[in-house]
Amino acid sequence: MKNAFKVSLLSSVAAATVTLMTAGTAQATNGMLMHCVGVDRCGMGGAGVAMGTSATDAAINPALGAKLGNTYQVNMGMFKADIKGFSTHSANGTLAAKRYTNMESGKNYFPNGSLGVNYKLSDDSSFNIYVGPGSGGAVIWNNSRTYGFNSTSQQDTSMEYKTIHLQPSYAVEYAGAKWGVGAVLSRGTIETNAFWGSFGGTNYYGDGTTDTFYGAGFHLGTAFDLDENVHMGLAYRSPIWHRDMADTYKNKVFSSPIDIPAQIHAGVAVDATDALTIAADLKFVQYGSVQTIGNSPADLVQLPYGNVNSGFGWEDQMIYMLGVSYALTDSTTLRAGYNHGDSPIKDSMTWENMLYPAIIEDHFTVGASQKITDNMELGFSAYLAPEAKQTEDGTVYAANALTAGSWLKHKQKGFQLSFKHDF
Repeated sequence: MKNAFKVSLLSSVAAATVTLMTAGTAQATNGMLMHCVGVDRCGMGGAGVAMGTSATDAAINPALGAKLGNTYQVNMGMFKADIKGFSTHSANGTLAAKRYTNMESGKNYFPNGSLGVNYKLSDDSSFNIYVGPGSGGAVIWNNSRTYGFNSTSQQDTSMEYKTIHLQPSYAVEYAGAKWGVGAVLSRGTIETNAFWGSFGGTNYYGDGTTDTFYGAGFHLGTAFDLDENVHMGLAYRSPIWHRDMADTYKNKVFSSPIDIPAQIHAGVAVDATDALTIAADLKFVQYGSVQTIGNSPADLVQLPYGNVNSGFGWEDQMIYMLGVSYALTDSTTLRAGYNHGDSPIKDSMTWENMLYPAIIEDHFTVGASQKITDNMELGFSAYLAPEAKQTEDGTVYAANALTAGSWLKHKQKGFQLSFKHDF
């Protein structure tokens, strides 16, 4: 009966995987990345690379599967992004023809969900499957940032980029530590009517068609105890190498594939009391190593319009996560957390990133879970990302004299619900 249940569950996971890998999702709160995975971690600001309390935790550290039994968790939710902007530009490249445009994004609501299943292969090893968001971002402006500069009001207004990940992973306990390895399989889509993208191509607009691309990477992790109350975790995820864009966007809107950058994630979890656990994590994201993301954009007023190596000028990002988990009773757990990462976009690149306004820095989170039987649990998490504002400072390029004073504002809020079942 138990084996039959496992087969049935695996079939359900396969069906969900096909559905999610076809749909995708758009989310960007730490740059182009989500700030957390699953209700347990999202309630704690994303912290918990050393913990291992739910099947989706393998998405941040594949070694955590060795801490878990036979279990699965489904997370489903929604978040709202409120994005506004102000663009200063020129109709002909001169200060005399300077234009000013107020902008507001009509793309506000986004689904958010993930699924994790963990199987014990033996007392010391496990197999895990995770399906969930990889990276993303979306904006549809009501006005064009370049209106009048060889563009209409309906060009250079939108970009939607989203990826979904499938990660099978294996974890084993050996020499007093947990070790994990996973393969990250990615499906992504991009659609945009961007004007020259990062200003590295010819006089070209994206036509708004959807380009689908695939990629892969790997994930390594370890988790170990310094003593019975202090737990450590460390994970490295390689870049997710995506294939080239189709001819619609390749070397026109984008100068290279939009790879997802490499990440290093480390943390400690301390059982301060029998009921209270405090977790602190650091994550380093290497945005600067991805050509399309990290290379500097070309100067808009210097002809020709740059070269095929130009990008969006993002910097590497360090993310700080702090979370607490408190077992109020044997059945009820409360969580809270904070997450901060400086914007990877420099002030001097604000206008260039109006179609990818990933400037949010702070996240305040809460969460809770409630056992409804000995092996079933319901969960909840929510976050508030207060408004971040970034203004073009008029440095670096000649074009910045035209775009100085442009600004972006971005805030978010969202929630997730979860169901966990140990079997």
